[in-house]
Amino acid sequence: MLEREKRYFRWQQKFLSAMYPGKYVVISGDTVVGVYEDKWYAFRREAYDLHRPIGSFLVCHVNEYVDERYVFSPRLTAWPPE
Repeated sequence: MLEREKRYFRWQQKFLSAMYPGKYVVISGDTVVGVYEDKWYAFRREAYDLHRPIGSFLVCHVNEYVDERYVFSPRLTAWPPE
């Protein structure tokens, strides 16, 4: 699930962290579709305001490590733990 998005994030992470320091990016496919200050606002905006299906996008802080366990979904309250 979201393998394409995770692969894109890992590939572009250095660029994204330089371009958007301290921000959360929303990735759908191999495209950054949003940049936000807060991960919960990013999720709400993408899922509810813009009607993107849950599970079709990844919300990541540009400085986080992303692995196969990291999927942002309504069932996860915060991952990785803060």
